[in-house]
Amino acid sequence: MAVVGLIVVLAVVVTVMVWRKMQPDDFTAHGTMQLISASNVANPGGDSGCYGTGGYSDLRPGAQVVVADADGKTLAIGELGVGSGAAVACVLPFTVTGVPAGKKFYGVSVSHRGTVQFTEAELKAGASLTIGDGS
Repeated sequence: MAVVGLIVVLAVVVTVMVWRKMQPDDFTAHGTMQLISASNVANPGGDSGCYGTGGYSDLRPGAQVVVADADGKTLAIGELGVGSGAAVACVLPFTVTGVPAGKKFYGVSVSHRGTVQFTEAELKAGASLTIGDGS
């Protein structure tokens, strides 16, 4: 009996997830996270690109990017891609798919770095976030 209940719950969850993914008004949010810090950017070259070190070690490929509505409800989740840049600056791109259209503002947060508000047009065009100590 417990197995049947679990199967039913999983079927409902999968159905809701599929329905949510298939909304025609969803869009893809694009952007970059720019880290400027002479002492906290690693750039080993090659396929690994650049990433943050020290106090910015969370800013690396795979770090979570969350898009939320004005009330802070998570709408979609993506991640940072492979960064590019020089010894003092690293730009890590992100793409978040399945963001519901029609909200007045969208909050974007990377890792634990706080939230920055953008419009739908800004997210579609390519939002830019910057962090760093500039030293």
